[in-house]
Amino acid sequence: MKHTCYIVLVLLVVSISFNSCNNKKENVFYGNINDVISGLPVADVDILIEMREVSSYGAVAAYETIGSTVSDSEGSFRFSCDAARAVNFRLSFSKQGYFTKTLIITPVDVIGEYQASTAMGMVSHLMFTIQNVAPFSNDDVLRYRLSGLADGCDDCCDDALHSFYGAADTLTICPIVAYNDITIEYFTFINGVSSQFTQQITGEPGDTVKIVMRY
Repeated sequence: MKHTCYIVLVLLVVSISFNSCNNKKENVFYGNINDVISGLPVADVDILIEMREVSSYGAVAAYETIGSTVSDSEGSFRFSCDAARAVNFRLSFSKQGYFTKTLIITPVDVIGEYQASTAMGMVSHLMFTIQNVAPFSNDDVLRYRLSGLADGCDDCCDDALHSFYGAADTLTICPIVAYNDITIEYFTFINGVSSQFTQQITGEPGDTVKIVMRY
């Protein structure tokens, strides 16, 4: 009888421990990372998870690192951490040759599950050389704009209309997403005559596409 009671007691302790583990209060972050152009999974992405927490005095602390993980061959990741009084979480995704992406997550409670899927673009650059050719005139005008830009980074080339006047030569470099088909339209006004030009460009990873525009 004593042995029977002992076995029952052990089983009860194991059951309690198992349920306790299953009911552990955690924040869980999961998702998939794909290439912004091809849509294919991106493996081996380093993911840094940070948190801003409310202190016991009610103040909001600076971001602190609470962990990291790496995406698998399917571009998937999963990370869990203890429950916390977080104001927000910050997830940073980085890989050599890609633009770094950042996601901010605002929790609704001290625990929760949050999907944090994102798309990343490979790095390329676009260099504009803008030249005012002789005979120079302060009335000469060149304007250009880009269209078809992929959403790949915060400081990439923009789609605004850029204008240049007079005899000033300009060199401009800005990042673009590799393999993104971009249209460049530029307009010139020289000696009272206006002209319009259109060009298609696609950047290779790690390369710089050079564009020369004269007016």
